[in-house]
Amino acid sequence: MRMYGYAVLSGRFHRLVFVGRSLGRQIYQADVDVLVCGALGRLQRPCRPKDRPTGLLVNKEGFMSWNDLRVGRYSQAQGEYLITFNTHDRAAFFNNYELACLFCQRIALNELQHQCTWLTWVLMPDHFHGLLRLDKAGADLSKVVGSLKGATAYVINQHLNRTGKVWQSSFHDRALRAEEDRIGIARYIVANPLRKDLVISVKDYPFWDSVYL
Repeated sequence: MRMYGYAVLSGRFHRLVFVGRSLGRQIYQADVDVLVCGALGRLQRPCRPKDRPTGLLVNKEGFMSWNDLRVGRYSQAQGEYLITFNTHDRAAFFNNYELACLFCQRIALNELQHQCTWLTWVLMPDHFHGLLRLDKAGADLSKVVGSLKGATAYVINQHLNRTGKVWQSSFHDRALRAEEDRIGIARYIVANPLRKDLVISVKDYPFWDSVYL
């Protein structure tokens, strides 16, 4: 079974042909009806016209990275994404108040460095949830999240005088549709501490923020 991914080259959709784990150099200009997981060769989901991204970022050779194509991940200016990532082995680093503060301090720096806005977010003891907007063309979803994870891992390890992993290597993302209720999503995100019985009111939980609430 041939495996395909997407890229936008010269403003138009192209279908990229994969052979095993290598990106083929043969490119077809065509409408693509299905999105296929490149590494596994499984049908992932139908790709209807309204689902097709309009601003995929490509590398200097004109292609997205293998990993981003494999997971169906793309970055779009003004795109909004629900992001989740977990600590390594679900270690509860952020039960420590000082470590949680160190993480939260890095969010504003992440926004400045990568032309993005964390519209809503909550830091839990062993994971992070956020609603992220990429503000400008050139902002890259994987780089934004990777930079936040890397910067916070560094300061946490430095504070604890340790080495080793802080975060799981992967993260989960879902692109929001225009019609989805942002306020409802924001309320759901910041209510995570309530659902985990960490507090009885979100007012008592310090590690969250939202432009909507």
